[in-house]
Amino acid sequence: VMDSETAGRIFANGIASLVFIDADHRYKYIKQDLEIWSSKVREGGILCGHDCDVYYSDYPNRKLLDALEEYDAVEAIRFAGMKDYQLNEGKNIHPGVTRALYEFCEDAYARTGTSIWYKEKGKDGLPSKDKRERP
Repeated sequence: VMDSETAGRIFANGIASLVFIDADHRYKYIKQDLEIWSSKVREGGILCGHDCDVYYSDYPNRKLLDALEEYDAVEAIRFAGMKDYQLNEGKNIHPGVTRALYEFCEDAYARTGTSIWYKEKGKDGLPSKDKRERP
């Protein structure tokens, strides 16, 4: 067993057809995983992962989302004297994943309708911010 950074040194760049990221969901760790593992994907390969529940650019309260980036998953927040504030219609969100993906490729990736996200590596590499691949 080893951490992601150590494991990333074992594999050559451009060797993988598919890399699936689903580890620590806090911002600094998912950002690190994206940086490490995107270089391992070959042209035409897929970089993908789990627990991206919303597109950052579509989220109505980004300041709140950013403030929660060090949490693994959040369902609701209780403010003193107020009802629960639902962040994603009562479903969990993973603020760190959402923000890291936005910074990595400005939401230019696709979601499957679940919390799975993916991006194909083109000739221009990863990340590519030129084309939004959103459905």
